[in-house]
Amino acid sequence: MTGGALSILQDAIRHFSRDRAVEASATIAYFSVFSIFPLILVIISLASRFLEAGYVRENLVAYVTSLIPVSADIIVTNIQVVLDKRGSVGTIALIGLIWSATAMFNTLALNLDRAWPDADSHNLFERRLVALAMFVSLAAMLIGTIFLSATVEVLPHFNVKLWGTLETYRTPIWIITSNLGPFLLRFTVIYAIYCFVPKASVPSKSAFWGALFATAGWELVTMLITRYFKSGLVQYELVYGSVGRIIALMLWIYVSSIIILLGAYVSAAHDRYQKIKVFKTTNPPQPTIDIQ
Repeated sequence: MTGGALSILQDAIRHFSRDRAVEASATIAYFSVFSIFPLILVIISLASRFLEAGYVRENLVAYVTSLIPVSADIIVTNIQVVLDKRGSVGTIALIGLIWSATAMFNTLALNLDRAWPDADSHNLFERRLVALAMFVSLAAMLIGTIFLSATVEVLPHFNVKLWGTLETYRTPIWIITSNLGPFLLRFTVIYAIYCFVPKASVPSKSAFWGALFATAGWELVTMLITRYFKSGLVQYELVYGSVGRIIALMLWIYVSSIIILLGAYVSAAHDRYQKIKVFKTTNPPQPTIDIQ
């Protein structure tokens, strides 16, 4: 009745549990905390070479706040303090920041390979190169988002008309695109990760369904966690004091990492299901003859 969806999900969860991916998610969360700040500093440093530094910082802060709804203020505050103290970032320091920022991507690449047990895994050198490529791609995407934001802010001043007095940025297509933009952007990023990061040859259809599962799950989990923290049911400050917001941030990254890795296992399970389906179609069971 589900077209094989439950079988795929069951297979994905079985392999996910066998590979202890929940523990791997905790590792990703740990390295993510050390990678977030260098990543943001690199993006600000690079984008500031083309746009005004204050504008870059303001838009990046807005994007980080929308992307990380839990304890985003502590990231913003610390980035502001670091930038005020260190000023511009030199070339040597920039290379060091990039190396620090790739720690999270290196761990993610390692665990994405595990979702495809029948394929080869990246060695240590290859995995570091993949992590660097992921970092460069993400940085380019975020910098492109800042430039796109600058373009969008300028468009209303041109007062472009389509039909009569209807302005471009007030059309239904523009409104729908602007609302679906964040979801589509996250889906595209996750889809690209599932397609190109594992060393296995991942079918585009399998990557699509895995990315759709992960993106929808990420949106749902983020909404639930955000409401959970805003409800007042949990008060990390009462137990952890001033580091309570860091604990909350790590919890959100930890749960998000579980969703991302589970989506990769869904992609692998979908691929296995399709191969079994094709095999059964091309090799139907032969009838047996009972000779008395």
